[in-house]
Amino acid sequence: DNSRALQALAGRIWEKLGATDESIQGSIDVERDALQTFDINQEVLELNEIIEGIADVLDKRIKAEGLKLRLDHEAAPIHIMADRVITRQILISLISYFLNCNCKDDTQLCSEISGENAQVVIYSELLEPWSIEIRNDYADLLESALFWSQQINASIAEAHPLEGELGLLELTFSIPLAKQAII
Repeated sequence: DNSRALQALAGRIWEKLGATDESIQGSIDVERDALQTFDINQEVLELNEIIEGIADVLDKRIKAEGLKLRLDHEAAPIHIMADRVITRQILISLISYFLNCNCKDDTQLCSEISGENAQVVIYSELLEPWSIEIRNDYADLLESALFWSQQINASIAEAHPLEGELGLLELTFSIPLAKQAII
């Protein structure tokens, strides 16, 4: 698993360095190959515990950039059915997207139950008018999160202002609740 993770990471780095289309296609193939050999381990997880762990991991970077990540979650545990590693990586990618966009220094992250799903909503006000270039600059973070969310039966929705307008940038990560009882 470590080897496959390193190969996928190396592919992402090559993309960032402006690799050719052929090498980019090679990294996409590496990610697909990693999926074929990557065992998805669905288990019951506590969502708020995962979010707090990620906040701790990213805390140093967030403080170094003079930003704030405000967590707002329900007091009751939210149990989801997912792969721990994939879920953590998706959430790290989504938070990193906000850290890279030109948003106010105060990003909100809320977790809640909505029907048969748990939702993590990340949002912040933009400091500059929305443009498709903003999304394109960090599209790899979203594309990776979208790819992996599909593998664990989750979804990601993006909401942003109209082109050229200021407003709220929002990502919603929905993931199925655990149906089995916790004993």
